[in-house]
Amino acid sequence: MNPLYKKALSLTELIIAIVLLGTVFAAATAFNLATYKFYYSADKYAQTQLAIAPAMELISKNILQGIGAKDDPAVSFTGAGPPYNNITIRYDSTGNAQIDANDKKVEFKLQGNIIKFDPDITNAGDEQEIATRVVNLSFTPDSDYFLIDVKITARFVPTQIAGSDNPEVTLETSVSQRLASIN
Repeated sequence: MNPLYKKALSLTELIIAIVLLGTVFAAATAFNLATYKFYYSADKYAQTQLAIAPAMELISKNILQGIGAKDDPAVSFTGAGPPYNNITIRYDSTGNAQIDANDKKVEFKLQGNIIKFDPDITNAGDEQEIATRVVNLSFTPDSDYFLIDVKITARFVPTQIAGSDNPEVTLETSVSQRLASIN
């Protein structure tokens, strides 16, 4: 046999090398696609969470600022419930720590897939959209209306069902109201 042929690759060795190289590239591509899909899903989840987190903070803050008494709570709810999807909060805008006619009332409500905030229900047309992508907004008070459970659920695309391409995020908190008296 010619010594030059011993140094060259045979066709079988070349095919085996190509198959192994193709397998490595296929595995790398599959890993890359899985990583991209995870990143894309996590990014959608984060965007959805960021869309509703400020609304949860604003709602909680306003409930905490509410001023009421045991027989006259600072909050009232509209709609069928509990849980309710609209809340009106009376809070002490004068700073006198008393319930009076000058107290301001704010409202949070779900309209479609948007949480709307009315900073003063006596002035028409000043509603603000504070969160989008919302599928559910619920307020569940305890029997004394002292502790209120707030729950906001949102999806990246609220009109579609939840899944890995359309993550659903739920934020929940419980807020206690201040009381001007415990009569």
